[in-house]
Amino acid sequence: MTAPKNSMRDRYKQTRARVRTSRHGRWAPTPIEPQIVARVAARALSEASVVIESAPNSAVEQLPSVAVVICVWDRIDRTTNLLRALAESKGVRADVYLWNNRVDAAARLTEHLLSCPDTLPRVSLATSQLNIGGFGRFYWARSLANNYRSVVFIDDDQLVDGFSLKTLVDEWTPETIRSVWAYKFGNRFDYWYRTQVEPGDRAMYVGTGGMVADATIFRDDGLFDCPPRYWFMEDLWLSHYAETVCGWRLFRSAAEIGVLLDGKDQYHSLVHAKSEFYRELNKDGRWFGMSR
Repeated sequence: MTAPKNSMRDRYKQTRARVRTSRHGRWAPTPIEPQIVARVAARALSEASVVIESAPNSAVEQLPSVAVVICVWDRIDRTTNLLRALAESKGVRADVYLWNNRVDAAARLTEHLLSCPDTLPRVSLATSQLNIGGFGRFYWARSLANNYRSVVFIDDDQLVDGFSLKTLVDEWTPETIRSVWAYKFGNRFDYWYRTQVEPGDRAMYVGTGGMVADATIFRDDGLFDCPPRYWFMEDLWLSHYAETVCGWRLFRSAAEIGVLLDGKDQYHSLVHAKSEFYRELNKDGRWFGMSR
């Protein structure tokens, strides 16, 4: 078992070296300095605190707890609505970990949370001094990996019902990632030439919203070695890393989770970038070939 693992990691290092030398295309990446990000994340976690303790309820307290990590940026005002929905989850108890990338909105976010404490689940809050993107969730998850076997990611624009969380948790298996966003690609050049797979089917890519993962992947230091140029495409990086480096399997979840169409999704600004990164990760064709 050791030899294949090492060989996968060697190929990963070669892939990352190619990506680092990629020429700039039609988009302008946000500069990311990995050492600074690591320090910012460490500070945010060291200063994190429990903002809301769930209201005493003996029936709820007996339910299995689930780590739910949510990254907050431009939807501060609807955060409590999402948390109320998670508090209504059937069969599981949500322990929510918010990663706030808007330091200037930290006070407003806390005020919103404290305005309705009796209707919310247990909520912990970490605020980053810099916007480090969705990778903030990865840092939260790494700190939780010793206490939870799985971690659930929910986007702040998603709509959950009472059964969404339990469906995700019940689907958990070791060394897998499952998401409501799950695709296979039609070629190794165009990220957008893709097809959504059916619930339970094998995928090549899984999105980080509406996702449940074996928490152990977040203890892997290599996962945090994403090329700085592509830092804000952590979903693509996670899918590639899980399959090609760790040898994990990706699937579509059967959970029913909706999405709020408010025009604030960052994917509009990453249309060209996603295909560029996808091509770089597929230069040898191996990742694409693994899912055929």
